[in-house]
Amino acid sequence: MKWPAVFDTFQQRYVTVDGVSIFVRVAGVGLPLLLLHGWPQSGLMWRKIATELSQQFTVIIPDLKGYGCSAKPPDEGGHITYSKRVMASEMVNLMQQLGHQRFAVCGHDRGARVAYRMALDHDCVSHLAVLDILPIIDHLPRIGWHGAFAAHHWFFMAQEPPVPERMIQACAVDYATRPLISGCKTAGAIEPEVLQDYQRSFADPAWIHASCEDYRAAVAADLDADRDDRESGKKIECPVKVLWAQQGGLKDHDVLAIWRDWASICSGRPLACGHYLPEELPSAVISELGVFLS
Repeated sequence: MKWPAVFDTFQQRYVTVDGVSIFVRVAGVGLPLLLLHGWPQSGLMWRKIATELSQQFTVIIPDLKGYGCSAKPPDEGGHITYSKRVMASEMVNLMQQLGHQRFAVCGHDRGARVAYRMALDHDCVSHLAVLDILPIIDHLPRIGWHGAFAAHHWFFMAQEPPVPERMIQACAVDYATRPLISGCKTAGAIEPEVLQDYQRSFADPAWIHASCEDYRAAVAADLDADRDDRESGKKIECPVKVLWAQQGGLKDHDVLAIWRDWASICSGRPLACGHYLPEELPSAVISELGVFLS
């Protein structure tokens, strides 16, 4: 299964957003639904659910800045370029250029962090679905020393450049492949040819730098944005659906209780899989999104 064939019913194009070239796939009719991937992946992670969702919705699948086929600009200073606030604004502008003033968004991992920041900062999100994350301000204090073994990349990649970049470059494919293998609890869910497609990006020094900047922003600008919203009492006003991995890092946390501190209307449940929900249990994700968005 080569990725162009998976998306052969999708229009594929580049759109310049705030001076950045974003690769995007679009297909379907109905309510616009923006799907945002996580690290260390690309829009290809939605391959198992995109076609079926496009029968009900207008599905828009970009590669986030720094990932996949999209541009990977260097940080301009201050670790702001890859902040979720900036990336959320880029996605809003992308959707507007595609003709969608109001839309639903579903994000996984890093993409979910862009998605919830979008819902907090902008009025254009009709529905928000977040897959297997907590807000950064809630996530970081809960990692603990046990979690630090699995989540060491949060702290390693956030170190000042260029040390993390140089160390990752020495074993880039192994470094980025490891979380895909350890986090996926469903045998064969990430096919060898798909993994190879991801690996082609991993060796790119620009991808490595962008990924590190993503994590540097997380512990700085992104954390500050969450803190400001919490202190001001700001909440997500649109309906929120939360899905998380029963066999993942959130299994010991009261995920819904945490998200209900952020959202006025919030529902969700765990799925019997690992971190990569759309690839491990695609039918369950399709069902949950279909009910939620209808």
